[in-house]
Amino acid sequence: MLPRFLDPDQPHRTACLAAGRTVSLGEVVARAEALGRAVDERFDPVGRHTTLGFGRNRLAFALGLFGSWSAGRTAMLPEHGRREALGALALHPATGLFVHDTGTGRGLFASPFAADAPPAFAPRADRAPRPEDALWAAGRRPVPGRASSPRPAHPGLAHLGFAGWSFADLETELDGLVENIGAHFDGPVLSTLAPCYAPAALAAVLLPLALGLPFVAEVPIGARATADVLGQSAAAVLVTSLGHLMGLWALPPGALGPLRTVLVVGEELPEELAARFHARHGVAVVGALACEPDPGGAASDAFSALLVEGGAEDAEVVRGPAGLRALVASEPAARHRLAAALAAARESVELRVVERLARDPNGHMDRADFLRHFGLDAKGAPLSLDFPLELNARGEPRVVSVPPDSAWFEGHFPGYPVLAGAVQLAELVLPALERHLGHKPRVRAWSALKFLAPIQPGDTLSLQFVRASEHALDFHIQRGEARCTQGRVHCCPEGEGAP
Repeated sequence: MLPRFLDPDQPHRTACLAAGRTVSLGEVVARAEALGRAVDERFDPVGRHTTLGFGRNRLAFALGLFGSWSAGRTAMLPEHGRREALGALALHPATGLFVHDTGTGRGLFASPFAADAPPAFAPRADRAPRPEDALWAAGRRPVPGRASSPRPAHPGLAHLGFAGWSFADLETELDGLVENIGAHFDGPVLSTLAPCYAPAALAAVLLPLALGLPFVAEVPIGARATADVLGQSAAAVLVTSLGHLMGLWALPPGALGPLRTVLVVGEELPEELAARFHARHGVAVVGALACEPDPGGAASDAFSALLVEGGAEDAEVVRGPAGLRALVASEPAARHRLAAALAAARESVELRVVERLARDPNGHMDRADFLRHFGLDAKGAPLSLDFPLELNARGEPRVVSVPPDSAWFEGHFPGYPVLAGAVQLAELVLPALERHLGHKPRVRAWSALKFLAPIQPGDTLSLQFVRASEHALDFHIQRGEARCTQGRVHCCPEGEGAP
């Protein structure tokens, strides 16, 4: 059983744009029913729900969703990017099959059904009964949707918020979206949000189909990739997050091609930010399917808009114990405008400026990565940034130990922390050289650098400096008998500044 918006009165109309080809609505339904037959063949009889885990193949996601429905199964969506939600749903007692495009080797791999030549399956002799619930979604935050209703979590899932829709609920939800924002949808629909995210599934797949418009299969990552796909697909509508919107804002005027409307989902849209985006790009920005704002969220959103006005290409603002913390990506030329934005803030703001913000495909930033820029671990405790130096018996500087909780290991690399070469030079060699020389050196250049062995948390190291010439010293970093790093540092003569 498929919902009424998939009952193709016009089977030849385009339903999806995928990798330069068009897929008709009739073809989508046929492929979904083939996948549904595969679901029936492989389904564990213990459960009657499919858990969907999809990354960047929106057509395969649609086939997984519609195929589950055609087999009479309820689809379960994790909040994308939250492994705990995906794992919890896959282990849910009601789950009978994992359908995905991840290539994990387990469950049903849906991508072949979206390929040019999908696998063939024999027709079924019977049809499964229509499920009471068509769609469940789970995440650490409430899942938006006016017609949604909470579902009780079984033991071990109490930390997850559940929402559910029957077919009737989905059709009511979509009728409301058509009434409220349907007038803004006037062409192909692209989304930067991964399809398993419930608001993206509603706004970027189901709503276009309900309006008779095609959705774009690609899920671009990053502002420039999004602009490229907009040009290739001639998409008129973009479904995105507030974080992605701020990245798009920084693109040059005219870079968004035929785009006419941006729909922001999952977060409240500051009106001032929407107005600035329209003024820069000539594109209307509307909001829908917004989550309930966090406490203090209005102040954070207002300050985010202030930072964008101040020249920020992207910004993440979080309330801390003593006020707001803001992580901003900005060009050096815009720093003075950011200073003016800070001066206009109505409360205390701790600001860090970086080259770029690391966001997931839904525009979210990992809390631990955010806090690391403020010298804090994932729990908010201070991280060590310094390497304690002592002098040995010959008066040479020696690092007693590398702190195991050093912030310099964060993200470099997950599961195998090593001290980056640039950090070794700037945060370890230079402070030790200052102690060795008795004054702060002005470095002209580095040469003959060799990184021979990794330096890891808790290592005990010794440093040696040997005069190579009047203005150059060779250095060695040792861990016991093993040499980790060596090179030569060239210093400026007295009275000459560094180049």
